[in-house]
Amino acid sequence: MAQTATKVQDMTFPTTVAGDPKSVIINYADERAGVFTINGTLGSLFQTRVVQTSVDMIYGSYAVTASNFVTNPSSGTFGKSPITVRIGATATIESGDNYGGVTYSGTPTFEVVYIK
Repeated sequence: MAQTATKVQDMTFPTTVAGDPKSVIINYADERAGVFTINGTLGSLFQTRVVQTSVDMIYGSYAVTASNFVTNPSSGTFGKSPITVRIGATATIESGDNYGGVTYSGTPTFEVVYIK
C-alpha cells in the first residue's frame, strides 16, 4: 500500500477579545484539533510530529505564536484501516497582537516518518 497523509480538518483556535493577553490550548482530543488520516504498509511502524517548534500565525502586522504541538498517536503500527492523527497546540496571544475577532493564519508542517 502506498503511504498517504490526508488533511481532514485544520486546527482552529477560538475567537478572542481584542487586547486580552492569554494562552489558548487546543488539546488533541478537542473538536478544534487538526486532523489527518494516514495509511501505510501493513505492519510498518510510523512516527508523527509537527516539524516546527513554533509557527507565527499572521493577520496584517499582528502575530500570534502557536507552539507546543502534540500529535496523537505519536507512533504506532499500520494495520488494515487508516489511522486518524489529531494535533493540538498552544497559541500565545500578547495584548498588543490580539486584534480580536479576526482570522490569523499560519502553516505548520505535519510529518509522518515511516519505519520499516
